[in-house]
Amino acid sequence: MTRGKWVSPELPLPRRWAAEVTFVPQVAALLCLTIAWSFGLPETDPAIRPVVCLNGEWRFQPADPELTFPPSGQWDPTPIRIPSPWNVNGFSKGDGGDFRCFPSYPEDWEKVRCAWHRRGFYVPADWQGKRVFLRFEAVHYWADVYVNGVKCGSHEGGFTPFEVDVTDAVRFDADNELVVGVRDRRLFDVNGRTPYGWGSFWGEWILGIWQDVYLLARPPLYVTNPFVRTILEGRRLRIEAEVVNASQIAARVRLETVVYPWAGGRWRQARPALRLKPVEIQVPPGRSRVATMEASWPDVKLWWPHDPQLYVAALRVLPPTGGDSFLDELPVRFGFREFRIGPDGRKFTLNGRTWTGRGDAWHFMGIPQMTPDFARAWYSMAQGININIIRLHAQVYPEYYLDVADEMGMLIVDESALWGSAGNFYYDEGFRRRAIEHVRELVLRDRNHPSVVLWSVGNEVAWMPPASAGVKTQDEIFRLFADLAAEMKRLDPTREVSCDGDGDLGGRLPIFSLHYPGPNPPNVKNKVFTIGESGQMFYSEPRLCAYRLGDRVYLSNNDRLEAVGLEMADLIEGYRRWAAYATVFNIQWYGLQPLPMEC
Repeated sequence: MTRGKWVSPELPLPRRWAAEVTFVPQVAALLCLTIAWSFGLPETDPAIRPVVCLNGEWRFQPADPELTFPPSGQWDPTPIRIPSPWNVNGFSKGDGGDFRCFPSYPEDWEKVRCAWHRRGFYVPADWQGKRVFLRFEAVHYWADVYVNGVKCGSHEGGFTPFEVDVTDAVRFDADNELVVGVRDRRLFDVNGRTPYGWGSFWGEWILGIWQDVYLLARPPLYVTNPFVRTILEGRRLRIEAEVVNASQIAARVRLETVVYPWAGGRWRQARPALRLKPVEIQVPPGRSRVATMEASWPDVKLWWPHDPQLYVAALRVLPPTGGDSFLDELPVRFGFREFRIGPDGRKFTLNGRTWTGRGDAWHFMGIPQMTPDFARAWYSMAQGININIIRLHAQVYPEYYLDVADEMGMLIVDESALWGSAGNFYYDEGFRRRAIEHVRELVLRDRNHPSVVLWSVGNEVAWMPPASAGVKTQDEIFRLFADLAAEMKRLDPTREVSCDGDGDLGGRLPIFSLHYPGPNPPNVKNKVFTIGESGQMFYSEPRLCAYRLGDRVYLSNNDRLEAVGLEMADLIEGYRRWAAYATVFNIQWYGLQPLPMEC
């Protein structure tokens, strides 16, 4: 860690938990962000792993591009409400909506490219002996984290969570100061192009701490990076986990797993469904070890879209001999299901049964979508018209979109933020390094969600940029993204990887993904065909679909959509003969009739 210049706070900083989450009521109702949804689902035992939400009012100050430690006396009198980008109102002035989510934010903030955020927090005395972390669900784009003037860590990338160990910087049973500096992604551009994934509309615009922040503690011996693998053949459960020894002495411990029905969140009161045989491991000081447990589970209830049974695997670290007192416990929610390419090589199977998909997809559009209620409404609408798979398109969505999908039985294609449709990537070694880290963080966050059945490493990356983008041929791009897909497959061998709209990356993937195809399949053998986008719903002018309904298409958007729907019905009938699933692009945004505006 490195030390910055620490200054005494010149503005009051809240101390105890009761004062630490202070929303304006309208914003709280809009965001609906809670510990239960964003982090720790299922909840941890507060006696072992206490968690405190640090959302609420923070202080804000513009910064220079180098993030020189902030001077005193220059904090803006207007507080910033975390989570929210400081420039969010610019996004919602027409580019992403016709509303202002945070009217108190000064208009000058929309021009700020780098900024500091500050708040206080209290660490209880009984946290001594544990490791203390700060967890950020997402900060866009670069973050430097200081506690009491000590730089504790940095992170690059605007969509995935990261943690910073602040144990050596905090004061126990005392007030502490947290300062987070954020840098604009465009500071990393090369030749006006982006050597990183920036998502699409939302990711292009936003700056700041846009998802939740938590203070948490763990024992010095703790479990991390769990991977729950469900194997349909023989009904077997395999669990891999890493045990970290953050103490200064070697430790021999037992790692055990007990599985409970989720029971609507009341899993601690439920009877165990399965116990896996414990394993003993020796962990040197300051190191970690990976352990694997496996057991047969003949009477397991499978996860299905119509019956999404969920379980909790409670991973527990215990002393090597005797006693049932846990040194650590990490509960992981999962469902037992298997999704794979079927024996005919043309369709997918879900739990051994041939499955045909009917999809939807759309970009993330900001604050109105930052609530589990939005995800639930989207999935309910989709299921009501027989949609059974949704691609979370062009960026990594907040994790509660997967939590809700797990509970509702909605299948998900989980896509990275490597959206190539704008054709503005710069393909150098920096891009490769950042992209590998990005897909790695995506897979490690989401691989235990049963709703996630496919990974999408990117979207429409085949758009050929000019020579200034660092490549000469399209195949160079395909090779790069195939390498990223291989990294995702290494971290999660249970799911296939596609690159949406980019075929099979020149023969390198088992899935051939298409956007806006005609009624007939491409002349490609031994591939599963998926259609990630189709139809002219989002771009067609009335003249393009008038052949269906004549001049009626000029009367209203509903008449135009009726003509588009007739065309899509014919296309879908053809797609069913050769595609594993097809997506009309799209129902959620363009296909629904807006509610009337009432003054």
